Amino acid sequence: MALNILVAGAGAVGGLLCAYLHAAGHRVSLLARGQNAQQIDALGIRLRTPTLEAIHARPNVVCSVAGMGMQDLVIVATKAFSLSEVMAAIAPVLGGSTSVMPVLNGLPWWLGDASAPLRSLDPYGKLGRVVPAGRLLGATLYAPTRRDTPTQWIHSGQGRLIIGPVEGGRVSAVATAALFAGST
Repeated sequence: MALNILVAGAGAVGGLLCAYLHAAGHRVSLLARGQNAQQIDALGIRLRTPTLEAIHARPNVVCSVAGMGMQDLVIVATKAFSLSEVMAAIAPVLGGSTSVMPVLNGLPWWLGDASAPLRSLDPYGKLGRVVPAGRLLGATLYAPTRRDTPTQWIHSGQGRLIIGPVEGGRVSAVATAALFAGST
């Protein structure tokens, strides 16, 4: 079943996840800024996988989530210092059943427990106030990826996306991992 997915952040991680989710048949939107958004909107994301497969993803590129409607899943793929700004930007698309999966700097932002995550990654507790723990997925990505040009990503070796529910969470990590079925 194709889901509505918003990826917030168009860096190496955001572009990589966006391309794989698009290749798996989901309706993917990418929240990006400025010239970065313009270039990806015009040319899409071109991803070379570790098996040298070429994926050309054409996500719906947005600079604001206004008018998008509720999303099934929001992936936050930004630097940790941008978390407060991003949470405010994505709040309008977070419905009662929207799952949120932060993938921040390759670190498990959810270390600790749902009521007390690692404060160095969410120092003001913005994530916890906007998204109830039951709708959060903890995620850590290990994938050698680089962005060679504004629209070209290289995934150069074996990667691993570790997904798990935050303590007390109801979101199924198994169901979320199935999002990538059919992609490389």
